[in-house]
Amino acid sequence: MSKNHKKSHKRSHQKSRSKNRKKDENALKKNSHKKRHKKNHQRKSSSLHKKRKVNTSKNKKREKRKVVKKNTKKVLAFKIGAAVLISLLLYTAIFMLFFTVGKMDGYSMLTSLGNDDIVAVSRGKTMNRFDLVYMKTPNGKGNSVRRIIGMPGDSLYYKGDELYINGEGKEEKYLVAKKKSLDSMILTDDFTLEDVTGSQTVPKGSYFVLGDNRKSSTDSRYYGFVSEKEIIGKVNARIFPISKFKIF
Repeated sequence: MSKNHKKSHKRSHQKSRSKNRKKDENALKKNSHKKRHKKNHQRKSSSLHKKRKVNTSKNKKREKRKVVKKNTKKVLAFKIGAAVLISLLLYTAIFMLFFTVGKMDGYSMLTSLGNDDIVAVSRGKTMNRFDLVYMKTPNGKGNSVRRIIGMPGDSLYYKGDELYINGEGKEEKYLVAKKKSLDSMILTDDFTLEDVTGSQTVPKGSYFVLGDNRKSSTDSRYYGFVSEKEIIGKVNARIFPISKFKIF
């Protein structure tokens, strides 16, 4: 083999090795690039996954808080509703134990009370002169409201439209408006206790009652004394109509 041919073969071999080396280097570079790309991709994926996890966790916590808040509101509303209901039941029980409700029938108590007015009545109260009382009507016609004028042991009479009890004049302030509406007319005609009941004094355990509308009232002047057993209670207030609410 000639020297030239050997040199040519050597150069060709060197070129081939150089090409293979470059190919290997390029291949290594590509592999290195792919690895870096893969690592970057993995990092990004991991980061995104972590973010998703964090967001999912936050969303779950947020939803949990919403549920807890909603349930808390429901529980609170239930507790308030239960408290209101229990209070109403207790109030009703106490009211029914110590109070009752009565209805004014007729016009005997004008202008203090009108027909169909609803009144609150307290049970077991001590009765005093001029109190309004809700009672069983002695003639057997249901219940009615009247005003106590004579207490047990009292003697009384009317003269000149003025009340005298045990010889002493008594002012009836609750009749002022009614008397003014009558101008100079007399509201209560003259009478003595003995004239209308046959007794000089009010018996023990009984009361003498009158309606405020003296000209149109059926009361002790017609059916006599009212036993304390027939008195249901003391009228404390007019509760209906609401626009005419009044405490007595």
